[in-house]
Amino acid sequence: MRFVQLVDGMDNASPSLNFSVGNLVGLNDLDVQSIEILPGASSALYGANAFNGIMFMKSKSPFKHEGASVYGKTGVTSAENSGTNEFYDIGIIPF
Repeated sequence: MRFVQLVDGMDNASPSLNFSVGNLVGLNDLDVQSIEILPGASSALYGANAFNGIMFMKSKSPFKHEGASVYGKTGVTSAENSGTNEFYDIGIIPF
């Protein structure tokens, strides 16, 4: 099954792995301007690999969005065998 991810019009799939690597080489959360999801078969417009759908990600222009950015995320996971675990993620992108 194939779900195509396009980042600024370029396919986000690894040619050697033949699947989308997602956020391993994708955009940082702070760099995303917009996301559009087109579910279902899109192979007529975007090729044979897009039969499960396609996601368009557009990044911000560094010339229009100048300055430093900061983000913070937190969460909790809970399971019987591992207990409750807290999650923290902090990021800073300088000028």
